Amino acid sequence: MRTGRSAGLRARLLLVVGLGLLPVAGLGAYLVQHQWRSATQAAQENALRVARLAVARFEGLARGAEQWLAALGRLPEIRAPGDGCAGHYAQLLADHPSFIDLGVATPDGSVRCSARARERLPEAIHFGEVLAARPFAVGAWRSESDQAEITFAHRLHDARGSPTGIVYATVDLAWLDLFAAEALLPERASLSIVDSDGRILASLPASARPGVAEARGPVPLFAAVLRNRDEGTAEGEDSNGVAHLYAYSPLPVVTRPGSAYVFVAIPADVAYARVSRVLGQIVAGVLIVSFMVLFAVWKGLDLLVLRHVRTLLETARRLAAGDLSARTRIPHDRGEIAQLAHRIDDMAATLQARDVESRRAQEALIRSEERFRRLAENARDIVFRARVHPEWAFEYVSAAAAEVTGYTPEEHYRDPDLLRRMVHPDDRVILERAILRRAFDEPLQLRWIRKDGTVIWTEHSVSPLHDESGRLLAVEGIARDITERRRTEEELRLLQRISAAVGEAEDVDSALAVVLRDACRATGWAMGQAWLPYGEGGALKCSPAWYAGVDGLEAFRAASEVWTVPADSPGMLARAWRSRAPVWVSDVSLDAGFGRRAEAMRAGLRAAMAVPVLAGTDLQAVIEFYLREARPEDHHFARTVSGVAAQLGALIRRKRSEERLLYLAHHDVLTGLPNRALFNDRLRQAMVEAHRHERLVGVAFIDIDRFKTINDSLGHETGDRLLEAVAGRIQGCVREGDTVSRISGDEFALVLADMAHVDDAARVARNILDSFSRPFHVEGHDLYVSASVGITIYPFDDRDVEGLLRNADVAMYRAKELGRNTYQFYAAEMTARARERLALEGALRRALEREEFTLRYQPIVDLRGGRVVGVEALLRWRHPERGMVMPEQFVSIAEETGLIVPLGEWVLRTACAQCREWEAAGLPPLRLGVNISARQFQRPDLADTVARILEETGMPPKRLELELTETLLMQSLEATIAAMQRLSAMGVQLSIDDFGTGYSSLAYLKRLPIDRLKIDRSFVQDIPGDPDDAAIASAIIAIAHKLDLTVVAEGVESGAQLAFLRSHGCDVMQGYYFSEPIEPAEFAHLLATGLPALRPRPARAGPRKVRES
Repeated sequence: MRTGRSAGLRARLLLVVGLGLLPVAGLGAYLVQHQWRSATQAAQENALRVARLAVARFEGLARGAEQWLAALGRLPEIRAPGDGCAGHYAQLLADHPSFIDLGVATPDGSVRCSARARERLPEAIHFGEVLAARPFAVGAWRSESDQAEITFAHRLHDARGSPTGIVYATVDLAWLDLFAAEALLPERASLSIVDSDGRILASLPASARPGVAEARGPVPLFAAVLRNRDEGTAEGEDSNGVAHLYAYSPLPVVTRPGSAYVFVAIPADVAYARVSRVLGQIVAGVLIVSFMVLFAVWKGLDLLVLRHVRTLLETARRLAAGDLSARTRIPHDRGEIAQLAHRIDDMAATLQARDVESRRAQEALIRSEERFRRLAENARDIVFRARVHPEWAFEYVSAAAAEVTGYTPEEHYRDPDLLRRMVHPDDRVILERAILRRAFDEPLQLRWIRKDGTVIWTEHSVSPLHDESGRLLAVEGIARDITERRRTEEELRLLQRISAAVGEAEDVDSALAVVLRDACRATGWAMGQAWLPYGEGGALKCSPAWYAGVDGLEAFRAASEVWTVPADSPGMLARAWRSRAPVWVSDVSLDAGFGRRAEAMRAGLRAAMAVPVLAGTDLQAVIEFYLREARPEDHHFARTVSGVAAQLGALIRRKRSEERLLYLAHHDVLTGLPNRALFNDRLRQAMVEAHRHERLVGVAFIDIDRFKTINDSLGHETGDRLLEAVAGRIQGCVREGDTVSRISGDEFALVLADMAHVDDAARVARNILDSFSRPFHVEGHDLYVSASVGITIYPFDDRDVEGLLRNADVAMYRAKELGRNTYQFYAAEMTARARERLALEGALRRALEREEFTLRYQPIVDLRGGRVVGVEALLRWRHPERGMVMPEQFVSIAEETGLIVPLGEWVLRTACAQCREWEAAGLPPLRLGVNISARQFQRPDLADTVARILEETGMPPKRLELELTETLLMQSLEATIAAMQRLSAMGVQLSIDDFGTGYSSLAYLKRLPIDRLKIDRSFVQDIPGDPDDAAIASAIIAIAHKLDLTVVAEGVESGAQLAFLRSHGCDVMQGYYFSEPIEPAEFAHLLATGLPALRPRPARAGPRKVRES
C-alpha cells in the first residue's frame, strides 16, 4: 500500500524531472513562435503581391482604355455621331470584351450616342473638371444592375482645340476573375475592391461578391488604410469575427487619387496551416518524450527508492504507534537507504529494550497508583492535600469532594481562597488553633459550608508536612462527612430520652404526650398533637395527648378535639394515614385540603407536618406538628420525627402487646370470657364482698353434654363456633355483676356474686338449661345440646377458692350421672363418689391392655318360628379387684375419655370372630347385633373400620347388624344419614336401639336407611298391665310395619309380655324369658340343643347390655 508520504516524494521527484524538461518545452515554443512569425510574414507578402498584381492589372487596363479612347476620338463617327451610331459602337465593343459600354457625351454629361442607349453620364461633372486639366479621366465607381463598373473618358475637341465633348468606355470588374485565375489566390483567400467610402465594390470569389450598396467591409481596418493612404499589411477579423491576414494597395486613378483600394484577405488558419501541423508534431513529440521520461522516472523511483521508503515509513509508523517489534528487514548493504534502515532497526531494538524496562517500572508504578487511585477515588471520604503557607489552598482533592462539598476538584484548585471560605466562620478559630499548635493527633470536627449553602459536619484525620526548617507547609489527610452521624447521634439522644419517658408511661396517651413534648422542645416546633384510629378504623379522632410550646393555641386545640378525620379525606392527616409516610405542608393557609385551616390561621399556625406512627405496616397513631411561620420541607426534622414515630410505634405496639398479653393471661382466646386465673380473682373478690356484707356467693360448673361427639364428627371449627354460641347463651342468663368463665374445653364456670338466697343460683341454672332447649344454628347445622350444671355455695360448702371449685366440679359430674340436662347442688357424699369415679377411670385405661374385657351373648328369637335367628354381643369388665363391673358403671367414662373407640373396635372384631368360630363348628349362621356408641359412629373412618374387620374375620356384611341409639341419630342428621348410607351400601344391617326414648321425628325416621326398630325395655316391662306402655308398644309395632321395618322387643321377661307382643305382631324378641347373656360355650350348647330345650325362666332383674349412658 502506497502511503501519502511516498506519493508526496514521488510527486516532488516528478516535479524536478518536469522542471528539467522545461527548456525542451521552451525550445519547442520558440521554434513554434519563429515558424508562426515566418508563416505570418510569408502570407502577408503573398497577399501584398497579389494586391500589387491587381493594381498593376488595373493600371494596364486604364492605359489601354486611354489609348483606345484617344484613337477613337479621332474617328468621324465618334466626333460627329449619326444615325446608327449605337450599332457601330456595339461593333467596336465586340473587339474589346473588357468594356461593356461605349458612347459620346456632351461636356454637361448628356449622352449623344451610346451602345447601351444611355441618356446621361453621371460622371460628366467630374469629367468636366478632370478633362479641363488633362485629356483622360477615370470616373467614379458606380453600380449598374448590381454590377460594379467604372467609366474611362477622353476629351474631344474641335479644330481650334476647344472641348466639344467626351468619348467614354465603361468597364465592369469581370476582369478580376481573370486576374484571380492568373494570380492564383491561396485557398479560401478573397480579393476585394473597396472605395473610399468603405464600400466593397467587388469581391472574389464570386460567391462572396455582394452588391456595392449592401457591402460591408473591415471598417476599422479601412479607417487605418485611409490614414496611411499607401499599401501595406494588417491582421484583423472580418464582419463575421473570423481572423484574417490582410494586404492592401491603392488603385491609381486620373481624377481622384486614393478613391479605391485592392484588398487581399487570407484566413489565419490557412496562413498558419503548415505552422499548426509543425506545432502539432513538435507538441506530440515533446509529450511523448516527456511521458517516456516521466514513466521511466516513475518506475525507477518505485523500484529503486520508493519501495524502500514505504518500508521505512511503515516501520516508522509502527514504531510511532508503539509497536517496538517493527523492523525494516531491508538488507544492510552500502546504500544510503540500507544504512538508514540499519540505523532505524538498531534504534527500534534499543527502544524495545528500554520499553520492556519502562513497562516493568510503569506497571509497578501503575499498580501502586491504581491502588492509591482506587482507594482515593472510590472512597466516600475526601483524600486531600492543602497548602497552609504562604496561604491556604487545596493542592489535591479526590473525586468524593464533588459529592461532599458540591465543588468539583477543578474548582478547589482554581479558587485559592476556597479552603478558608468553606470552613464555617465559627470553626475557623478551631482550625487556626490546631495549625498554630500543630495539634493533629486527634481528629478535627469542623463545619463546612457546601456550594449550595448548606452546612455539613466533617471530621478530619490530618498529617502535617514540614520543610527542612520545620515550618509547616501543608497538611494532607482524609475528610469525612459526619453530618448524618451527628444527626443520628442527636436523634439517638432524643430517642433515648423519649424511650425512657415512654417506657415509664402508664398508657398509650401518656406515651404520646411524652413524644410530643420532647420532639417539640428538641426541634423548636410550636405545637404537637396525636390522633388515633377511631371506630372500625375508618377515621381518626384527636387523642388527649398534645403539647403547646407557646400560648394562644387553646382554641385550635378545642377545634381539633371535636374534629373527625375520615380516611378518604384530602387533608394532611388522612394523606399521612393512607401513604404511611410523612406529609409536609409548607403553609396550611394555602392548602385547600386542610380542614382546620381557618382555626389554624387564627392561632397563627402556618407550617405543619403529619407523621404516621407505625408498627410494621399497622397504623398505631398519627402525630402532627405546627410552626408559626411558613417553611419549606425540612428533611432533617421529618426524618428525626419519623425515627421517633417508628420508635414510638414499636413502643406502642409493645405496650398494646403487653395489654393484650395481660388480657390473654386473664381471658379465653376463643370466647373472650375470663379464664381460670381471672375467674379465681373474681371469685376471691366476690367472697370478700360477701363476707363483708354477709351475702352468699354461688359457684357453678357447666359441662356441655356430648360436646366431644360433635367436635369429632363435625370438626373443630364447628366445635369452636358452638362454644362461642354457648358462651353467648350463658352470658344472657346471668346478671351484670356475675362472672362467666371458660375453664377448659367445653366446661364453663359461674361466679354468682352478692346472692341473698340459694334459690338465686337455682334460678340461674334453670334459665341456662331452658336456653339450651333451643337448637344452636352453627355452620349450617341445627345442633341440639344439653348441659350438666353443678352448684356450690359460699360459705356453706367451703370457704376456699380451690375447695369451691372442686365441689362445683363434683356436683356437675353428679348431674351427668343423673342423666345430664340437669343441675345439682353439692353434697358431701358426692366427693367420695367422685373419687371412686376417678379411680375407675384410671383402671379403665389399663383394662384393654390387660385383656380384662369379655363378651356375653344373648339370643334373639323369632316369635313366628320359635327359633334363634340372631345374637347380641354384650360387654362385661372383669375387674381384678372389683369383680364383674357392669356397663352402666364404665361406659360413660369410656365415652368421655375417648376409650370407647378402641374398646368398641375390640368388641366388633371379637364378636365377628366368635360367630365365624361357631359356624366353623357346624352351628347355624346367625345375625350378629353390636352396639355402636355415638363417639364411634361420628368418626369419619367408621365404615372403613367395619369393612376391614369384616374382611379380617370373614364375616358376611349382611349378617352384621349395627345398633344405633335414637339420640345419636338426631345429632347432625345429614352427616348421620350419609354415614348410614355408606354402611347400608356395604350390606350391613342397621337398627335403632331403645326406640321411643329419644327425640326422633317420624319425618326423619322415614329418611333413615334402617332395617329394624328395637322397642326399649322401659315400654315392655309394665305391659300389659300399664295401658300407656301397651299403647306405645303397639303404636311402635304398627309404625314399623307401615315403614316395612322389622320390630324387636327388648327385655321380655314374662309370658304375658310375650303373649301381648305376639298378639300385636311383634317379629322378634329377646330377654331373660329366653336366656340371660351367657358365655360363648354356653351359647354354643344352646344352639346345639335347639329351641325345644329352651324353657321359660322366672322373671328376674338382670344386667343390661352395652349402650350409651
